[in-house]
Amino acid sequence: MGRAPDSTFKDLLTEYNVELKGPFNYAAREEAGIPRDWYDAPSTSNQDKKVKDDNKKQLSEVYERVATIIAMERENSSLTRPPE
Repeated sequence: MGRAPDSTFKDLLTEYNVELKGPFNYAAREEAGIPRDWYDAPSTSNQDKKVKDDNKKQLSEVYERVATIIAMERENSSLTRPPE
């Protein structure tokens, strides 16, 4: 594909928001030709941390909106529900 494997691997981890966690089978990974620095080094660079923080903020905003909508729906359904 004409791309550097190490940076492509790390880019994919970032793109899909994947955090690799051990324990790792080092012998099998070495046999497969996967260097340790691809997965064993701290994977959270400043850019990775910023992306994760932005994602958390966006999810928090979505959660707040959904919670508001649910509260409004509950209120509306209790107002329109006939008395028992």
